[in-house]
Amino acid sequence: MKLHIPNSAFLGNIESFTNNFDASDDSQLQVTSNQNWISVHPLVISMTVALAEEIRLRGGQITSENFNAKSRPYLLRMGLIDALAQNHGIQIDEHESSGRFIQARKITTAEQLNQFIADMVPLLHTTPEQVYPIKYVMSELVRNALEHSQSEIGAIVSAQYFKKTNRISIGVADRGIGIKNGINKSY
Repeated sequence: MKLHIPNSAFLGNIESFTNNFDASDDSQLQVTSNQNWISVHPLVISMTVALAEEIRLRGGQITSENFNAKSRPYLLRMGLIDALAQNHGIQIDEHESSGRFIQARKITTAEQLNQFIADMVPLLHTTPEQVYPIKYVMSELVRNALEHSQSEIGAIVSAQYFKKTNRISIGVADRGIGIKNGINKSY
């Protein structure tokens, strides 16, 4: 598989990310990226990490070019670079992530899901009354991926809080059978 991470990939322009995905050879993953700057939605991070997890599970090869973009520390902290290159040699000063972001992580158990939900609460920057429905929705979303996707890797999640816009972006990805196939099997 070949994947290019463009300089910007958010939900409004995610086609620049998905259109450059080549799934023809699923024994390997080759990732390239924009070398100047990269600003991506946590969904793009979660999707890319999910691909890397699947390739690693199959014993395939992952290659990625050096992520030299100015946003390299962000990509490292969000877990993307670690998922692609085990020995990247990048050193950064890590600051407290609570209330700012959740690094890409794999969820395969209820305990891991509960920990993700607990770690997500500080990102919400809101009242306890407003937190409950959001926790419920996130729990249902990830549980659906775990229960219905038949993904061998479970679900990959990541999140980021944007202080300037008071917005949270969350990415949930799996490498399962897909929503359409899942619904066709159920109904």
